Amino acid sequence: MKYQPALNVYKGNTIDRLISGELVLPVGQWIRCGSGPCSRWCGVTNSGSLVAAHPQGSKGISNERFRQLIAYWRSRRAVGAI
Repeated sequence: MKYQPALNVYKGNTIDRLISGELVLPVGQWIRCGSGPCSRWCGVTNSGSLVAAHPQGSKGISNERFRQLIAYWRSRRAVGAI
């Protein structure tokens, strides 16, 4: 799947389309949550929660933090806990 320019998930019905599966983003896609800085997309949980790695402090999003979120999201999704 091809990456695209940062997508604002709060614009229009983007959140609904992500939750329903109509819109699928590749893991790692840069997104915006409103007017804030870019975050990295992780996915949608089975219960419809959006998971993204948001910048923390002046360092932004570390690759380690992003990998931790991906591992957590995949493990929770795999067991159907969410």
